[in-house]
Amino acid sequence: MPGRANAADTEAVDTAANVGLAETLPEVEAVSLRLRSEVSAALPPERARRIVELRTATLEGLSAQGILIEPVDSRTPAGGVIIDAMLAAWVPDVMNDEI
Repeated sequence: MPGRANAADTEAVDTAANVGLAETLPEVEAVSLRLRSEVSAALPPERARRIVELRTATLEGLSAQGILIEPVDSRTPAGGVIIDAMLAAWVPDVMNDEI
């Protein structure tokens, strides 16, 4: 019937999407490492420590008020949360479970 996808076409699209995701993931990870390195080089160590302290205190304060936000590992470097959030948007929502 016109307008109805057949199983072979659906499988071809799904396979192409999965292959594209698999091929792109290493590039996105490389961009993450590069951005983290650039931020680390640009921030003096004391400022980076202060950013992490403020981030931790802010998240703890929000949690104490009942505002639940995904936890952040205290070892995440300054800028890491923002970089991760920016790069998370490259994956279509329906594929988030694939990575």
